[in-house]
This record gives sequence, structure tokens and C-alpha cells, in this order.
Amino acid sequence: MRRIKNVLVMLLAVVLTLGVLPADAVKAGSLDYTDKNGVCYHFWTDSDTSRASVTGYTGDKTEVVIPEKIGEHRVYQINMNAFEGNTGITSVTLPGSLNSIKSEAFKNCTNLKEIVFNDTFDWKIRNGETISATTIPLRIDAGAFSGCTSLEKVEFPYGVDCNNLEKVFAGSGVKEITVCWTYYTGILGIICGAEKLEVLNIKFRDDGLYKAGINLQFESRPDLPSMPSLREINVYNAESLEGIHGGYFYEEKDGKMRMAFTICPNLKNINLYYNETNDAGEVVVHREYGSPSSRTKYYVPYFGQCYGGEVYDSKTYTPVSSDTSVAKIISTGRVNEWEAAGAGTATITYKDMPFTITMHVGAGQAKKNIADAKLTMPLNKATYTGKEIEPYFYIIDGKTVLEQDKDYTVEVKDNVEIGTGTVTVTGKGDYAGTITKSFEIDPGPVIAKSVVIGKKKSVITVNADKQADGYQIYYSSKKSKGYKKLYSGKDLKAEVSGLKSGMYIKVRTYKKVGKTTYYSEWSAPVQVK
Repeated sequence: MRRIKNVLVMLLAVVLTLGVLPADAVKAGSLDYTDKNGVCYHFWTDSDTSRASVTGYTGDKTEVVIPEKIGEHRVYQINMNAFEGNTGITSVTLPGSLNSIKSEAFKNCTNLKEIVFNDTFDWKIRNGETISATTIPLRIDAGAFSGCTSLEKVEFPYGVDCNNLEKVFAGSGVKEITVCWTYYTGILGIICGAEKLEVLNIKFRDDGLYKAGINLQFESRPDLPSMPSLREINVYNAESLEGIHGGYFYEEKDGKMRMAFTICPNLKNINLYYNETNDAGEVVVHREYGSPSSRTKYYVPYFGQCYGGEVYDSKTYTPVSSDTSVAKIISTGRVNEWEAAGAGTATITYKDMPFTITMHVGAGQAKKNIADAKLTMPLNKATYTGKEIEPYFYIIDGKTVLEQDKDYTVEVKDNVEIGTGTVTVTGKGDYAGTITKSFEIDPGPVIAKSVVIGKKKSVITVNADKQADGYQIYYSSKKSKGYKKLYSGKDLKAEVSGLKSGMYIKVRTYKKVGKTTYYSEWSAPVQVK
């Protein structure tokens, strides 16, 4: 009896500690609660705070919003596997009160298209917490969003912490990630394993929270998986950038520098955007770094460091600037650097370097991101002709139709052979950034040349197409609907059963490229006589 009383006293204490919650929030013998929307929580209280973690979801809404608090209890964590395998949710809004998202929390949420991260700094300020440059707003563990195949774009309004091999978005559909940088932001952990990632945007908050320089590092360690699709890195507020670590792009072997660019082999552009210049055209420095303690101009970044002996003496990897009034090259001993010297745009190149570094100083930061405009491709399929295909598209920013060569340039790839081609639009003039759109090139159509009806077998002869792997024939008793497969194969003379006079047939070709099969348009239905 005494033991039962003690348990009841403990439960009562827990209920009082949990504060104001719905009546069924804490059930006998449990600290678990499911709200009216189906979000499941677990509660507990330590010496100075009451907290709640999200443990699962049983609701049927496709758009899930996680609150900052349940009663007086801070929602601080998404537990391991909390939403794993949920194919119903399409959008999730996460509160600024979060400290962590545990391993595989949203793994294989294959229809999840949108993640909204509310600003944790705003939450902390509203709740009287101390904010500093070393604050890690959010810890994300291994595979938190892995397998989210419908997720294409993610923006973090603050820094995140991940280890190098966390593979947060591995196996996802993510093509663009935007993240702010703090002292401990785990850039590699965020992008590592995101094999479809094309664009990485890095920002430094301009609210004075971060005043120390950060190195942009992309390591070439053999244990890191490649990111074959990464083609562009944009760094905003680049005056907060200390440097780009050359050692991670190049390595020395047998006395010579060689490419060690194993993690992102297709990176083509690194854009550095500097906020502003003063009346004298000098870069405005928003922080102090190194010695001397303050600078009227800012020396950033350094790249392609060549250490010692034949490698450095050969000067092979000395950078070249397209405009020294914007980007001035400085070589000091064993390190090559460049200086953001004045307003304008300049490119930095090295011999045999597979990508270009472009500095946008002053007005560059004010450019619009062309990715925020809408690219429409009315017809995203074309028919193989043996010649280059230039798909028609247009881009609208608000109510303004953008102009090629004035607002953007166009690059079309893989636009001859049957398969998937791409159009990459790169901002120009008032626009920066890129948009990529894919389109199909399908086999050409064919027709049925003749049909011979037999008692048991009928023979359908189709026109040959040397580009096709095979042919499909469908039939129906009605001209406009009810078609079923009659034949699929490589024969130009297909023997089929079940075909009768008065029925309709239509034909198409197909070709397999990699793991994808491409089909031509159907021929017009033909009635069999």
C-alpha cells in the first residue's frame, strides 16, 4: 500500500510539474501525450526547465506544424525515427525552440516536399536566452532526412551542427541547400551524401553575431562520398569569409600538385558576394581579423596554397585575376591570396583549375537570385531528330518577363541523343544564381504499314526505326479508349492473337537509356479491316 501511495505522489508531482496541458496529456503511469493533430510527445522536467520531445505522428494531415511549446513545456527535440516512413506528410514546420533532430527522424518520408525552419535566434531572444557567435542553434544527426525523394530545396535560417559523415540528406531529392555559418556549422555533414545537390548557398548573418572569419573547406578524404551533381557554391556576406582552403582542392604527390577534387568533381562556379563599398570604392569591413587588428581593405580568401620546393617555385598555381582593381593578387612567401580591392566583378582562375571563382564586390550583393523567378517550359518533351534540340521556355520574375543575354545566359546539355537533357540558366546583369530544368528527348513515332488478319494469328508490320530498341502495339474495340497491350518487342512483323476486323490499333517505339525507358508518341489509331 505504501508503495502504491508513493507512485501516486510521484505521478501527482509530475502532473503539477508539467503545467497546463489537456486533461489526457499525462495518463496514469505515462509521460506521453498525443495532441488533437496526431503529434505525439514525451515530457520530462529537469532542475531548471520542462521539456517535450516529438516521438511520432499518428495524424492524417499532410501539412504538420510542430509548436514551440506544449503548455509551459519547450519542444526541444524530434526523436529518432519519429516520422520515419510516413508517406502522407508533404510539409513540416519546425519550431525555433528545437535543439536537435535525431537520427533518421524523417527517413523515407517520400512525399515530403517542404521543411520550414523557424528562426531559433528569434525564439531565444524572445525567451531571454543569451546569444553568442558560438551558439549552435540546431544539432542534426545521421540520416535525419535521408530518402526524402520529393524534397528538392531546403533553407536553414541559422547554423547547424553535423559531423562530416552524418549524411543528413543522403538518398534525398535535395538539389539546393541554403545554410548560415557559425563557428561550428557542419557544412560537410549537411551536404555529405546528398548526391543530387546542385547548388549550395552559404550566408553569414549580418546581425553582428559572427565576427570571426571562417574557412570554406571541402575535404578530399577518401571516406567522404562524392557529390557528383554539385556545380555551384554561392557565399553571401563574403567579407566574413577567412579563406577557401586550397589544400582540400589540391594535393601534393611526387613533388607536383594534382587535383584531389574527389568530393565534388563537377563544381564549376564559386561566387563570393561582398556587401558594400565606401565612397572611395574600398570594401567595407564588418569585422576585425588577424593582425593588424583592423583593416580598411580586406584580404580574402586564399586558395591553392603551394608549400615548399619545386611546387611553389614553379609558380604553376599562382592565381590570375580578370580585373585587378576588383581582385588584386597578393603573393606573400608560401601563400597566394587575393584582396577584395574595389567595387565590381572579377574572376579568379588557376592553371588547370576546373572551376571559376567570381568575386562580386559592392553591387554584387544587391543582385536578385534568378532561382526566385519562375522558369516555365510549356513542352518538356521533344522528339529525336539527330540534331541539337533547343527547348522553348520563358522566365518571369513577378510580372517581368526576363530577356536572354540581358538577364541570363543559357547552356543546354545532352540535347541530341534520346534521354534526358538539361537547360541551365545563369543570371546576368541584375541577376545572379542559376536555374536548371530537365526535358526528355523521346524516340520518333512509327506507324503500322500493314495488318493481315488470320484465323489464329494476325501479322502487324511496322515501319523500322533504327534509334528504337523495340515497338509496342495496343488494341481496342473503340477508337478513343479502352486500349490494351497486344505486343511489345523488337520484331518489325509482330505475330499477335485476338485481333479482329473492326478493332483499332496504335503503335509507339521505345528505347532504354540507363535505367529509364523513353517512349515515342502514339501513332494515330488505325481501324483493322
